[in-house]
Amino acid sequence: GAPPEASNATGIGGNQADTSVYGAGAVYSFSSSGATWAPGDYIKASNTRDAAYFGRAIAADATGASFVVGSTGESSNAKGVNGVQANTSAPGSGASYVFFK
Repeated sequence: GAPPEASNATGIGGNQADTSVYGAGAVYSFSSSGATWAPGDYIKASNTRDAAYFGRAIAADATGASFVVGSTGESSNAKGVNGVQANTSAPGSGASYVFFK
């Protein structure tokens, strides 16, 4: 996880060049073959925001087929699963994002 990462990208594989969203956060995946490591996916929240700190915490299952990313500064007032992310009236409420391979 890279919580202070600042790109404006969303989702998986976005453009890392626009660094206008301070503290948005990102997750970088890697794979290994023996002693050699190779970069994998570049992963962002679906709703990139300033100071969301996406990637502050990460948990994966034993097979690597799914993982959860914490975003401690997320400010959406969404509730439950797949809530509306557009309302940002709950600063610092946090969120978790679940990804499946």
